[in-house]
Amino acid sequence: MSENQITPSPKPERNDPWIILLPAAVFVVVGCVLSVAKHSERITVGAGSRFGSVQENLMDLEGLHVLGWFGISIGVAIVAYYFKLRRELRR
Repeated sequence: MSENQITPSPKPERNDPWIILLPAAVFVVVGCVLSVAKHSERITVGAGSRFGSVQENLMDLEGLHVLGWFGISIGVAIVAYYFKLRRELRR
């Protein structure tokens, strides 16, 4: 080997997949916000035109709660997957 040749340094091993916890936190936080919603009777989307506006009903309060609990369950499943993956990488 000559003096001018650069050898690449080996990459360190990554045995902690902590980056999986970021989407889990997003699902849990959004799910908690949706599941405790009390003051909104419905989510509406305004579609306006030059002749007036139309309010379209997308989801009622019960649907928001169901969607919130669904998000929380997805977040918990991702956290469980994180611990399973971490245990497998330690072996």
